[in-house]
Amino acid sequence: MSRLTSHESRDPGDKHGLLADYIHASNRVLILTHQNADPDAVCAAFSIRWLIKKLNGKAEARIISPEGVSEQAKSVLSRFKIDVEEGLEGLDSPPDLSFMVDTSSMWTLGPLKERVESMVRENPIVLVDHHHPDEGILKYSPLAFIDEEATSTCEVVFKLYKGFGVTPSKKISQILLTGTMFDSRHFMIANSETFEFAAEMCRLGASPSASAEVLHMVAGLSERIARLKAAQRCRIYRVKDWIIAISNLSSYQASGARALVSLGADLAVVMGEKDHVCRVNLRAAESFVGSTGIHLGRDLADDVGRAFDGSGGGHSSAAGIIVEKGSLDKILSHIIGRISGLLGAPLREVKK
Repeated sequence: MSRLTSHESRDPGDKHGLLADYIHASNRVLILTHQNADPDAVCAAFSIRWLIKKLNGKAEARIISPEGVSEQAKSVLSRFKIDVEEGLEGLDSPPDLSFMVDTSSMWTLGPLKERVESMVRENPIVLVDHHHPDEGILKYSPLAFIDEEATSTCEVVFKLYKGFGVTPSKKISQILLTGTMFDSRHFMIANSETFEFAAEMCRLGASPSASAEVLHMVAGLSERIARLKAAQRCRIYRVKDWIIAISNLSSYQASGARALVSLGADLAVVMGEKDHVCRVNLRAAESFVGSTGIHLGRDLADDVGRAFDGSGGGHSSAAGIIVEKGSLDKILSHIIGRISGLLGAPLREVKK
């Protein structure tokens, strides 16, 4: 299927109509998530596959999560019997249609990046996400369903259902609620639309307590040690009345950054390098975001990613950066300069 034949007669503004044409004309569909996919990503991906089968019973859709899923996502896969593959084995030719779900950059596809880029040059790719998108990814997609105000990609997927007039089953409603509870931190960062969505899922048979049970997980020994190391290695800066914590870990950067915020940092930056790839995770207290108006994904991560020919994006209070070309020292220097510029004052290190 070519990019044009399925929607030549459609109004470009009719996104649901264009997507319906794509799905009806497709026999083989790929649904891609980011590396180490979290519960929101796998729940959204599975719900999209269910929707595809509703619209085109003949379509075969595979869910691909490069290099596997997170520990919490494994619990979700087991509970709801969701099958996810790690690679593209057996795919001899490009799929008719691809979805990128909860994935704002090609860089987050890890080892599959180059192959996916070559595939989507030939056939359509659809973005479904709630992150600020990397500029590079938009050039591949004729269709993007992105809502940066949503607290989860599962909420964006439910809007697709409504656009097609399809009601999710009780199981799908439970899955969508589970993904949203994870990404909204059990509704800690929810907005009014999140609660309206959750109420609708409950009306369809979902149970918040069932989702909470699936998501409950005690951090393993390695993760707990990483959190302590993040605190042990932390350098503390002050700018105005804000506390900025910067640390380094080879893994569990996101968990380390969350730990630093829980200890009192207004903004945490945790960096690490593995296999010649630099990763940076950013976390901020909601009070910091609300008072400064800084959006970590748009104002900080995206800027740093582009400065080093990498990729960066995310939410207002949580974001990530991936860079293949650049040293951690240079990246850190750029981050410190960018934070200083955004806050209008220099960062001053707090001596031990």
